[in-house]
Amino acid sequence: MQKVMYKKWNGKEYSIKTKYEREPDCFQEDFVNNGYFHQWGLEHSKDGSYTVALVQNYKGEIESVLPKNIKFID
Repeated sequence: MQKVMYKKWNGKEYSIKTKYEREPDCFQEDFVNNGYFHQWGLEHSKDGSYTVALVQNYKGEIESVLPKNIKFID
């Protein structure tokens, strides 16, 4: 598994349209979360499908992260 840093979504429930069109402050400003990249995945909403990275955080939980909000390190 590869180490990554990533930004989390700060907003509430969203659709694919609002997730991509909202103001940047809906995501954390910096890459402050650390984890391990597992694989790419696909999420579905009423507006369509989109690609996400499946990342394991330090608690061992899997989180979905948009590709633009992940940075591979090391």
